[in-house]
Amino acid sequence: MSVAGYRITLLETKERLDKMLTLNYTVEKEGNLITVADRLMLSEIQINNLMDSLVAHGYDVLSMEVK
Repeated sequence: MSVAGYRITLLETKERLDKMLTLNYTVEKEGNLITVADRLMLSEIQINNLMDSLVAHGYDVLSMEVK
């Protein structure tokens, strides 16, 4: 890869990281709490799909924060 091509790839990666969202959430199932902090997500759609999947598998969402 040329130097110019490498620079473009780095810039594209930086732009994608700048657009990523950080998700914090706590869920509970059968008395067990699971807390996830600073999970990088690509989009709100991905976050919604994750939360829908957790609920479909019997988890109660106790808290959720997107930054």
